Amino acid sequence: WEQRPCAVKEMRPSPDILPAKLEGLREQFRREAAVLATLHSPGRPRVLDEFSEGKTEYLGVDFGQGQSLADVLTASGKPGLPEEQALGWARQLLDTLEYIHSRSVIHRDIKPANIRLTLDERVVLVDFGLVKLWDPRNPETMLALRGAGTPQYAPPEQLDNTFGHTDARSDVYSLGATLYVLLTGRVPPLVTDRILKNATVPPLRSIVPSISPAVDEAVLKALQ
Repeated sequence: WEQRPCAVKEMRPSPDILPAKLEGLREQFRREAAVLATLHSPGRPRVLDEFSEGKTEYLGVDFGQGQSLADVLTASGKPGLPEEQALGWARQLLDTLEYIHSRSVIHRDIKPANIRLTLDERVVLVDFGLVKLWDPRNPETMLALRGAGTPQYAPPEQLDNTFGHTDARSDVYSLGATLYVLLTGRVPPLVTDRILKNATVPPLRSIVPSISPAVDEAVLKALQ
């Protein structure tokens, strides 16, 4: 790895897992690594290597220096971050999503903690552990490990497949929830509360009046 800093993801199986299940999970891990290695974008870490040691699989990626946007928000000490700053990051993230979606990859766990701000002020989307390979002809196709993501940022179809199957719009919802948090300092109501308790998403301007109407409308549309 050319003596560069790297991060290593480890797939550590449960000791009581059945051999057939273990082999299936290992194969999924290898497929994920193979797909991620084909993605070349400044908005995500580069895959450096995938290897096995005993019954454990490892994935080496570029180490993301800097801090997460969750840490940036916590350190700001304000209700939310400046609109122009958040929108600048959003533009970069949308470029990254456009790129991975064009290659039929869905991230499925976009949130401030999974976005890193580098030392040169770029944002990088990390932790592709719930990545899904999406085939529009067969939307249930999934090659990576299953998971529901983070409830505060997950759309309904990701928590319960009776609402449909994840596709590119699922990432748009999660990015909308992320922007809501970055701009207001508050998380929107859980999807489960919106469905079961008819909870509504407060307009961003009701929390931070200085947010522009167009941004308020765009974020709420992403959360529909």
